[in-house]
Amino acid sequence: MSGRLILTLIAVGAAGYYFYVRDPLVGEWQSDAALTASELETAHVSALAKQRLSKVFGRMRLEITDTEWNSTLDGVTQTGSYEVLSSDGDCFDIEFTASDANAAKQRTTVCLEDGNLHIPIQQVGAVEVFRRI
Repeated sequence: MSGRLILTLIAVGAAGYYFYVRDPLVGEWQSDAALTASELETAHVSALAKQRLSKVFGRMRLEITDTEWNSTLDGVTQTGSYEVLSSDGDCFDIEFTASDANAAKQRTTVCLEDGNLHIPIQQVGAVEVFRRI
């Protein structure tokens, strides 16, 4: 391996590590059906709700930049912006808005646990777990 290639690989790795440390939410994320199902087991969710939700988990993909997000589910993409209002260790209080004309700002707290992104599902009192891809 040439010295130039080694230096390039080191530079790319260092830049990626710096960006991860500076803004750990940034990246591409895939819903993890198995981890989310485990989370649902500890939530107070009806059996019918668990059954319906289990059909959706594992199919959503998120792309997060430092100010914007895109979610894609079954070929339908939704976009919007977000701002980190505060953070406490691995949890981030964010305010986000979908790009829809009538979308209102919303607030939530997302957390990184074991390198996975945990996003609350407000309607059911549980979280969907995303792994970095």
